Amino acid sequence: MSKKLRDFLDLLRQEHVARDDVDIGTFVTWLRRRVGLLQNLDTPAVKAVIRNSSALSLDKDELMLQQGRRRAGSEPLRFFILLRGSASIYVNPFIAQGKRRQSTGSSIENVLIAATLGEKESLKPKSAASGTSRRTAPSRMSETYEPVPEQPENDASDAESDIMIGNDTVDDVKIIPRTKGVHLSPSNSTPKLPPDVDKVAREGQTETQERSQEATPEVLSRLQTATPKSRQSKSSQKKNARSRLGKFVLNYEKGKYFDEETLLDEDNVFSASVIADEATDVMVINEHTFNEFVKSHQEKETTTMINFVDMHPFFSGLPLHTRGMLQIGLKIERHLAGNFIVKQGDAINRLAFKVRLI
Repeated sequence: MSKKLRDFLDLLRQEHVARDDVDIGTFVTWLRRRVGLLQNLDTPAVKAVIRNSSALSLDKDELMLQQGRRRAGSEPLRFFILLRGSASIYVNPFIAQGKRRQSTGSSIENVLIAATLGEKESLKPKSAASGTSRRTAPSRMSETYEPVPEQPENDASDAESDIMIGNDTVDDVKIIPRTKGVHLSPSNSTPKLPPDVDKVAREGQTETQERSQEATPEVLSRLQTATPKSRQSKSSQKKNARSRLGKFVLNYEKGKYFDEETLLDEDNVFSASVIADEATDVMVINEHTFNEFVKSHQEKETTTMINFVDMHPFFSGLPLHTRGMLQIGLKIERHLAGNFIVKQGDAINRLAFKVRLI
């Protein structure tokens, strides 16, 4: 984290009345460069946003919003801007969802609807007449998911699993190595090795025993008391935790923004989960400040993105949810005469469209 960002977060954590106007002014240019949404706001508006916003810091894999949770109606709505890190949106289509709080045809709304309906359609049982499947047993995928629990993960299925073949559990599996020169005895005895191989094996076993004798009691105690969960890899834990959130929808990176209202239904219940992909710092703008200083500009930028994607021949034929993801992922850059758009030798990691020549 840069010192400038750390100082800015410290400012946002102060009481609103305690924020000095001079201190606020030192972050106006920096914040405009970091957040494209605020680039065209005049200085008084940016200062007002800084004065009335707050900070939210999240650890990796920490939930920002949870699908199925009811939000208190008395709380003011919030608008989130990512200052550092990234966050992902997940949707579980099997959690009951009410009518959306607002229906504006926005990009994120189209993506969420497509994610929900698309998953349900793909999991509908096929008719018997199609002849594509002879399975008659109900699929586990048709079962309703339970809401995501807030307690720590306690799933050791990866470490404690049976070997299944059809409907039978294999209790005793014998693996026969294809080693040249190995002579197999009857199934209830161990393989006999050639003299030279047997000598090497005995030496290795002796060395292993000597090393185990050198181990301290603390090390041996940890090895003996290790549980399957403690041996489970971090990546597996992360995969299990996120799989319970449902289907991955999209990712927000630094500088991107989203609002709470789009993720709420009429009953004030969240229709999606938002989780931090890494250590993430968020600027939180309250409803009153957003409506007064940011909303009109945000709606104008959103409309520009929607029209560009829907009308451009390169994108217009894509599915609705794909266009929605593009509308969210695109950003507008303004370059003055003489400034570089790309340089020779730069890595190719984006696609640029020249929209207007001023």
